Amino acid sequence: MPRRQSLAHQACELCRQRKRKCNGDGLNPCKACHESGAHCVYFAATRVSKADLREELARLQSINSDNSTLLDAISSRDTSPAQLSNILQRLSDGQSRAEVADMLTQQPDSRDGTSKGSPATSAPTTASPMSPGSRLSITQESFKSSVPSVMTPPTVKSPSETHLQANIGYYRQQLPQLLDAILARDCLSFCPISKPDFARDFESGSGEHFSTALADALLALATLLAREQMVAIIASRPSSGGGGGGGDDDVREQDLGYSFAQEAIAALYNGAGLPHRIADIQALGILALYCLGCAKMKDGLGFAGDFGAAIAEQWGANQFESVLTHRQTHANIYCAAVSFNRLLFLIQDYNKTIDELAVKVGVTRPPFQSSSSSTDSSGSKTNLSGTIIDDAFFTRDLSLLPNNPKVIAAKLFEFTEWVYKARFSPEKTLDQAVKVYQDSLQWYESFFAYTSSCTAETPLILFGHSQLVISTCYQFGIMCLLTPFVLEAAEIALDGTLPMAICKQAAGSVGDLIQHYSRLYNDGQLLDFMPFFKTAALAFLQVCNAKMSISWMHLLDKCLKLIWHDLIVMRFFVNGCGDSCRLVMNAIGT
Repeated sequence: MPRRQSLAHQACELCRQRKRKCNGDGLNPCKACHESGAHCVYFAATRVSKADLREELARLQSINSDNSTLLDAISSRDTSPAQLSNILQRLSDGQSRAEVADMLTQQPDSRDGTSKGSPATSAPTTASPMSPGSRLSITQESFKSSVPSVMTPPTVKSPSETHLQANIGYYRQQLPQLLDAILARDCLSFCPISKPDFARDFESGSGEHFSTALADALLALATLLAREQMVAIIASRPSSGGGGGGGDDDVREQDLGYSFAQEAIAALYNGAGLPHRIADIQALGILALYCLGCAKMKDGLGFAGDFGAAIAEQWGANQFESVLTHRQTHANIYCAAVSFNRLLFLIQDYNKTIDELAVKVGVTRPPFQSSSSSTDSSGSKTNLSGTIIDDAFFTRDLSLLPNNPKVIAAKLFEFTEWVYKARFSPEKTLDQAVKVYQDSLQWYESFFAYTSSCTAETPLILFGHSQLVISTCYQFGIMCLLTPFVLEAAEIALDGTLPMAICKQAAGSVGDLIQHYSRLYNDGQLLDFMPFFKTAALAFLQVCNAKMSISWMHLLDKCLKLIWHDLIVMRFFVNGCGDSCRLVMNAIGT
């Protein structure tokens, strides 16, 4: 018997309260209201969808989580005075609770082994200089103000800051011995630095290729890339009076890296606008690499955006530079900066792509994007890809300059531009992706013609690092191109290869290259973009394997239904029960 239609939604407020049937029609008052002389008012109930309820629940849970994080940090005994002062200063400056809580969750936990000593001697784990609240406030908007608010000195200076102020001259003098380790790991492809030019200007203390900001940024990066050397340098510094062993002698290289970064930020973001000197522009790129080494994707975006904008501005201002060497230097850094920004955009774009793919195949998994990253790629979307074809360096035959770092930067620029434009195009079609894929195959083959062997300019460790990083970038670029189309059964090669097979092969190659990269260095660290490439490959393989499992489950279910169908058909038709057979088959849905 069908349910009687409920009239509750048609009742006026008076009848609703008295739980009586209402005979009003919305225009004329009902009988009950007419007799009582009351206004016949109808309440239009707002319908809230389940999606709205889930969104509101998620918002409230996020607010509750932020409040809990702040309360835990403020009430914890392990929170140092400097950290507490930093938290309260941010809140009083108008920074939202969500931003401060995000900063606290991203910084290393001071309770994980760093608080075993007394509060007076243990190095506090202060907020990273690249945390979202502080970092982003001094990139996009800092040039509009005279002094960035983040540079306001805290009430209580940390031991690392006090230590650095007393020994900064000593540490800067040690930079030449750290330069080889730094350039061999990060700077070649994404922020090129000429060692001869840097050494010459470093020795003189002036010049286009040296600045204190660049020196401090390099020292911050060295705390990640050359930890053993930094520990030895810290231990061998001149005693600060009284035989050493007290106060600042317990400073760790990680905390020192924070202080070096703050020194570089203070010099770069001084309200004078984008840097004009090559060394200061390079310092922005080094700070971006430092962010990636600290797993601060959002902050790396900010510095990389400024890095690209600064060199693009100088490139435009020096288009007619008469000295070829200067034009080559600008072009080299320009290519690297564009590639840096393009890869950051592609990483974020792939985050969203893999999440969408998981939803399409029905895989339940946590979002690929971590809380420390951002989907806002405004820095990397800046139009940095102005033509550089007219430059004398790029009109030359690049194959005549094998293993030249400038050529490597130029080739990487070429590939990342292709992939970026294919993914950033308003109309992302499979035909467009296949065209770029085919061009990329030829690009990858030709790339090794430019890097056939190591030379004096590119020693073995640098040559090996360059090969691994560029090859991994290439495989990741192929994944970016074809992952959006892996569910399409369209052949993209003459042998009938599908996008799914190519992406699986690329993801496997990324895993193999990551292993080679780890073995290249004894410390096994994954730096610059390598951790993001590894995560992307693992995420794709996870979704791919889950899809195969779901497909096999559907296939198995279908096979069982067919077998059951055949058994019933045989049984009932043998017994002459055709009508009963059809009823049973309809019941099981076969």
